[in-house]
Amino acid sequence: MSELLRIAGFTLLDQIRQRSFYIMLGMCILLVLMLRGCYGGNYSVNGQELDSATVSATASQVAFHIIANISLLIAALLSMNVISRDHGDGSDVLFLSHALPRRSYILGRTLGVWAVSFLFMFALHLTLFFIALTKGGVMIPGYLTASILCSLNLFFVVFCVQLLSLHLPDFLAALVALSIAGVSYISDSMHAVLNSQMLQGNIPSEFDQAPALWRVAWPKIMLLQQYAASAMGEVHFEGMGPLHPALNVGLYVLLFASLLIWSFSKREL
Repeated sequence: MSELLRIAGFTLLDQIRQRSFYIMLGMCILLVLMLRGCYGGNYSVNGQELDSATVSATASQVAFHIIANISLLIAALLSMNVISRDHGDGSDVLFLSHALPRRSYILGRTLGVWAVSFLFMFALHLTLFFIALTKGGVMIPGYLTASILCSLNLFFVVFCVQLLSLHLPDFLAALVALSIAGVSYISDSMHAVLNSQMLQGNIPSEFDQAPALWRVAWPKIMLLQQYAASAMGEVHFEGMGPLHPALNVGLYVLLFASLLIWSFSKREL
């Protein structure tokens, strides 16, 4: 465990020393700060003006999903060249020459990339939390808890990209992982819309049926994000299939981690 954590710490420091990391973080923070205007506007629905608490809660919900989606993209970009870069400059041979188990090396590298991605996402969510508190005058107690729950999605993307990068070019590995997440967003969003309280009772009978088996078994990236958003309150959440989305994504993470360790153990350096 100490070896794994040491490699993870080295990976974290290696990632945050890169100038591109701070450029991406600065651009995203500026994007979040631009959302401050959404908290101070006057909005009305059906002729009734919304109070500041409702406006702040709605704006925070939308911004939460935007940040979570951007963080998945950042996680894929940070993950896609870790193994190939180590192999190209001989860092993997240097690490493993010190009697370091391969599983500790690859899991440490993966954990370090996840830590950077999570800190990136949490910093943006924390910035938005203080914007809602200062600009909107509303404290959303479950906002940071929802951010922590979304970290499981980052684990999924990082492990998936790391595994695919052993067999595919780096860019293609990131593209496939993001495509898997994209299919989840489409499928899970359709499920959420069809089961929303607004559409209940107005859905034609041909749409009111159980989802296909592949949709039930597919990684529930978007549903987990929606479940995390429900921790902020006043958000309807409807699951799909017998497994909770957190358990569904967690099982995929364990599967990808096992395949990553096995594939890397067979890899010639």
